[in-house]
Amino acid sequence: MNEPLVIWGEDGFASSSGWATVYATHPVTGEYLSQQQAWVSVGTGLPAGAYLDAPAQAAPGSVVVRTSSGWVSVDDYRGQQAFDTLTRQSVVISELGELPPHFTLIPPSSPFDIWDESLQCWVKDQAQENAMLVQQAQQQRQALISEASQEIAVLTDALDPDIISEPSAEDQVKLIAWKAYRVALSKVDQQPGYPQAITWPPRPGYSAIE
Repeated sequence: MNEPLVIWGEDGFASSSGWATVYATHPVTGEYLSQQQAWVSVGTGLPAGAYLDAPAQAAPGSVVVRTSSGWVSVDDYRGQQAFDTLTRQSVVISELGELPPHFTLIPPSSPFDIWDESLQCWVKDQAQENAMLVQQAQQQRQALISEASQEIAVLTDALDPDIISEPSAEDQVKLIAWKAYRVALSKVDQQPGYPQAITWPPRPGYSAIE
């Protein structure tokens, strides 16, 4: 037995009850969900969010949404991570439509990246990175120089003839090594790769580090 199909009156309501093929949308976003069969009773219209005209196929990265002017294609970035081009902070997109202003899907590659609007990409702020590297290098150098100065002070006392009657030749060698080490530390900023690449002088008794 064939199922009855709805017959529509000139007023847009059903003149006889029956089934209609409809295209259902999400009640909040208006995006197309699926093709369905809806029962329409005489004197009534389509269920809310249901339409008779079929939507076009959505393009990759978009969905079809019903608006007052019909079906339209809308960008869909939901669930994707976007990055604020002013702060580099990331958010997860939760709504349909174009990306918010000042946001991109391209992740920055370093904490020193800034967004180049003309190139539409991140570029590294080399001056900012260098400033941080210099600060880190200066802090490390000061810590190593302080350690060396402590060792030199102890060895100097150990070689003081007013304190030690027979100064050790081994202590003399150590003193010279620590003094040479302290001088080398003071000159690390003269290396050609400074501050991106620093070869730290070897601590007396150890190998060089980078």
